[in-house]
Amino acid sequence: FNNHKPKKMSNTSKLSLDISKELKRLRSESGLSQEKLSYKTKVDRKYLHILEKGQTNVSTEILNKLCLGLNISMAEFFNNINF
Repeated sequence: FNNHKPKKMSNTSKLSLDISKELKRLRSESGLSQEKLSYKTKVDRKYLHILEKGQTNVSTEILNKLCLGLNISMAEFFNNINF
């Protein structure tokens, strides 16, 4: 008989958090504010903020727009992320 409660699953996976951190790092290194990257990519600034906080998952379409705004490829974006 098993009396153990199941572990709560995190809403955000480690990969999603790593993507969020990388997005923020690359944006900061490029010297862009969230507002400037938002304007450049037509991605809502509030949405960009919650992406960088790891509060939601990013679609490949939005990530591609952000990469274009950062002048990098998606392959370059994933260079520093461990799977």
